[in-house]
Amino acid sequence: MPRFKYRLQGVLNIKKQFESQTRMEFAVAAGELREQEEKLSALRKRRASCLEEAREMRSRSVTARELRDSDNALKIMDEMIENQLLNVKRAEDKVARVRQKLQDIMMERKTYEKLREKAFREWQKEEEAEEHRQVDELTSYTHSKN
Repeated sequence: MPRFKYRLQGVLNIKKQFESQTRMEFAVAAGELREQEEKLSALRKRRASCLEEAREMRSRSVTARELRDSDNALKIMDEMIENQLLNVKRAEDKVARVRQKLQDIMMERKTYEKLREKAFREWQKEEEAEEHRQVDELTSYTHSKN
């Protein structure tokens, strides 16, 4: 009995390979997003501690320079947080782009798999029809011999 050969198997294999690569790309992008969010969280904690330190300074007698340095430190922390928010947004956008790319590739792969299943069912029908034809020929040959 001949084996089923799907003529687009090479394309299907390439689609599976692309999907695998895109899954890896998605994992890397998601990892980068997590890393950026952790950095943002750390900056926010540092800002909170700077803010607490500034409050403590105001409760005791300090010099004007110390107050100015404290305010500058808070402004710098705010700028760093703002920059990190941009980094998080970029990472989120990249994750969204890669997720969409992955969904598109998965849809294409599933389409080719459905086409393969359809071709396989048709091949099975053809094989069954050929088998029935051969059985009918054999039956008619043995019947005509008798």
